[in-house]
Amino acid sequence: MKHFDNWLRVNHHIADDESIFEVKTPESTLLLIVVWIMTQCVPCLMSLNFSSTGLRCDTINPDGSQKDSKDIPQTYSHVTKLRSSLTYGFGRKYNRGTCEWDFNKETAEWEGNPSMSLQVARYMVAL
Repeated sequence: MKHFDNWLRVNHHIADDESIFEVKTPESTLLLIVVWIMTQCVPCLMSLNFSSTGLRCDTINPDGSQKDSKDIPQTYSHVTKLRSSLTYGFGRKYNRGTCEWDFNKETAEWEGNPSMSLQVARYMVAL
């Protein structure tokens, strides 16, 4: 959870004294989750790396640039844990529950757990 908040701060999506888990969650949260996961592990069928521990994510950043050699590619298991930490953060710690992220027309607000959204789930399957 702290890692996601820090990434949001560095990329100027939230103020230094804010947490995405505590503010009114904007509609763009789904995209931010996917991009954050993408920066941790970007799949690319043309440049898959294999290791003795299994399939590893490639060495290409979301902007198409090459990752620094000191950046160790992460496994699918790792990004699953990242999503799990967001699900816990939004759901348990900040009472967003386990319901899918949805727009409530009556209150004109987004409700539920953004990491449980269909868009994030589809991205995870695509990895």
